[in-house]
Amino acid sequence: MNNFLYSFILVLAFILSCRQASKPTVKKQDRSIAKIDTVLFLASVDSCFLRITDKDTTGFAIDFLNRFSEESGVPFRLIVCADQSVVYQKFLAEEGNLFLDPSMHDSLTTSDKRLTSYPIVSRTLPANPKELADVMFGAYPILHTMSGTQWKRLSSSLTGIKETHLLVQSKFRLLASDSLFLNQLNAYIRGVEFRADISFLKNYYFGVSLPINMKRYLIPKFRNGALSPYDNLFKTAAEKYDWDWKLLAAVSFKESRFNPTAVGGGGAFGMMQFMPSIGRKYGVSIHSTPQQQINAGMKLLSNAYASWSQIPSKEQRIKFTLASYNAGKAHIDDAQRLAKKYGLNPLVWDGNVQLMVNNLSMAKYHTDEVVRFGAYHGHAHRYANLVYQIYLSWKVR
Repeated sequence: MNNFLYSFILVLAFILSCRQASKPTVKKQDRSIAKIDTVLFLASVDSCFLRITDKDTTGFAIDFLNRFSEESGVPFRLIVCADQSVVYQKFLAEEGNLFLDPSMHDSLTTSDKRLTSYPIVSRTLPANPKELADVMFGAYPILHTMSGTQWKRLSSSLTGIKETHLLVQSKFRLLASDSLFLNQLNAYIRGVEFRADISFLKNYYFGVSLPINMKRYLIPKFRNGALSPYDNLFKTAAEKYDWDWKLLAAVSFKESRFNPTAVGGGGAFGMMQFMPSIGRKYGVSIHSTPQQQINAGMKLLSNAYASWSQIPSKEQRIKFTLASYNAGKAHIDDAQRLAKKYGLNPLVWDGNVQLMVNNLSMAKYHTDEVVRFGAYHGHAHRYANLVYQIYLSWKVR
């Protein structure tokens, strides 16, 4: 890929050197910067960052900017353009403050002196002439004014590449006069890079792997046939409900690392991390024995599993169960109603109800008329899949 990049840059430099075009006038950056009431975000309808249906406008950029807007107090307004060339024209004409720019690595630098943010996502694209042309236009907006002959010469030089995929970083581009906003946006991008909800959006829209480092959890391995000192208690409790004891153990490990005296946030206690009110309902307290805690946790999981009887897939039903164990069934019910409203499958957790659980942190969704229990700011969308991964790592033993 490096050889291709070098040759690509040389070709681009040659073409630009043949073109006697004046550079866009760049305003001198004003350090005082006038306040921005509403940031105008330019995007094309076919962009991978923007999806428009008859029910909603979604996409990574929309979800990302919605979160930024709510958390920073900086509102934005979407300006939908017919195609990417119109985005560049409006941006250069200063009819919008912000657009997304896919650019190849950092070895391609922009030539119009506009400001560029840190990457919001890195992803791979097919390395074909069309994708490369889009990347080039993103890195060099001035190229959309290239003559037909020059563009044909450049296009023909791209047809002989052998690479099948191209690593692409996507960044926001802003006007120099909006550098205060850029500073806020950059600080936000750097602060949320590994946050669970943002990581999940990258996974959902682009297939970027979730940053779940299993080593971080120091997941125990079977030693002499045992996982923990409480295996027999897990087995006895699970057998009563025809449940796999390893799944029960995975919940306990994620909640407390098998610690019967653990105390968590909000007063959650014990091996299964019961909140006090739920603990009273199931007859356990911080002073209960490990056996009592495990039995109560198994009963709670069994009740949750029974409540999701409408889910046809056993795997998906388990993930609904784990999510409701973590967040409470009410929030998962809300997410299920949102999934149905927005054209997703309410009977599938992965990438469907899971996405809406993540979205319940945003006002657009938790104030929706179908939502009955308000905002949810937890991590059930990630919790369910992590516990299930831990379980699978033991199950395949």
